[in-house]
Amino acid sequence: MSLKRLLGGLLPVLVTLLVTGSVAAADLAGLVANLVTGGYGERDSAITALAASGEARAAPILQALGAGELYVRNADKVVVIGKGSGKQVALTDAVTGKDAGSATEDDLERVKINNRLRGTIESVMGSLTLMNPDPRVRRAAAQALFSRRDPAALEGLDKAIAAEKDSGIKQAMVEARASVVIASDAPADKKVEAIEDGKSVIASINAVPERAQRLMLEDALLAPDPTHEELDASAHAWAQGNVGPGSPLLIEEGDLDPSGALNDPMLARRNAAWVTKLATMIRERPGTIFFAAGAGHFMGKGSVLDLLRKRGVRVERVQ
Repeated sequence: MSLKRLLGGLLPVLVTLLVTGSVAAADLAGLVANLVTGGYGERDSAITALAASGEARAAPILQALGAGELYVRNADKVVVIGKGSGKQVALTDAVTGKDAGSATEDDLERVKINNRLRGTIESVMGSLTLMNPDPRVRRAAAQALFSRRDPAALEGLDKAIAAEKDSGIKQAMVEARASVVIASDAPADKKVEAIEDGKSVIASINAVPERAQRLMLEDALLAPDPTHEELDASAHAWAQGNVGPGSPLLIEEGDLDPSGALNDPMLARRNAAWVTKLATMIRERPGTIFFAAGAGHFMGKGSVLDLLRKRGVRVERVQ
């Protein structure tokens, strides 16, 4: 192929890329211009539109707006982010992110916001950080939403959960979503939260050697069906407070499988994870939390109740 034909084929591609980049920059410039014009109502809509644009510059621009660091330069009406005060304000072009020199505060007009706009910025920033390329930022955003429980973040959480590839971060997002739903005005039947991710439990069990899993299944298949008396004894034991040594509810190490290999993933790890989450709920959520699990998780050393007590939580039996 001749050089002329090669360049003829590449040039339209280059032109297309350059034009596309220019269009994107123009779109961002328009979104940013909307932030600095009109009243507070228009500015509120502009904040939401910029956050929904998917632009990489949206987060730093909105952070600057919320922090009172977004300005319009009087000389040329360029929107800039300013750091510093007085005669030493370092400027960055809001649209391009490039250095824009420096100025005094007299050369700039601060973009004003009110408390309602600050709330809007806080809500959309949660969604933006949930999609951040840095996994640490995404995890921190999910943890912050778990505590803040802002119903306005639900849509962003749903999008982030659908896109998230890291299972640990995805679980944190799912837990944050449950926390948000519980704090919202959603119907009562929607305010149910799982204490654990079923997939993680299955993964823990799968880490146990296959022979141990087989022994557990064989033992379960060969064991005789419990009688009505035995079932009643378990129910009566809990009701009567018979939860000490010798209780029919107590799960011994070899009960899950003869080798005892399943005790850690099925009981110990799950109890510890549940208590960590319950302790966070108790600390951060006012009111009553109803938690339900199999009775075996509430008895003996390393149980949920035992671990809660070790964390300083007072546990009382309600008869």
